[in-house]
Amino acid sequence: MPYDTEKDLRAVSNVGQIPMLLVTHPSLPGHDLPGLHRLRRQESGKINVSSAGNGTLPHITMELLMLREKFQVTNVPYRGAAPALADLVAGQVQAKLDNYTQSAQFIADQQAQRCSRSPAPGASSNFPTCRPWPSSCRASKAICGWASSRRPRHA
Repeated sequence: MPYDTEKDLRAVSNVGQIPMLLVTHPSLPGHDLPGLHRLRRQESGKINVSSAGNGTLPHITMELLMLREKFQVTNVPYRGAAPALADLVAGQVQAKLDNYTQSAQFIADQQAQRCSRSPAPGASSNFPTCRPWPSSCRASKAICGWASSRRPRHA
């Protein structure tokens, strides 16, 4: 690349934000984050949550949720979101943090169920039946995917 994105580009605007959804396998009885937390305490086995890989937004988000809400699940890192979602649908893992664009068709086909969502701006109108994460998570910045437009710094 003939330019340095940090030095040579300037942010113009935020184009959009995509809230994170906690998506679960239909067989899982916990239908929101507190329900998943209660289930984790009741079950002697572990709850496995897939992610698109270590250090990705879903992985870091789940680590933040575990820290804030004082619960533990097992991160199962995959090489991308598609295989992580495929194993959720197959029942190999119980949950996945995802964005709606990736999991929408699986939710519509009832192969996965959305559990709860991050408190991203505008998320309540887009997901009226999807409960937001607990208020302790809302105290920090909204966790979501985002896209922005940039232009050359000296143009």
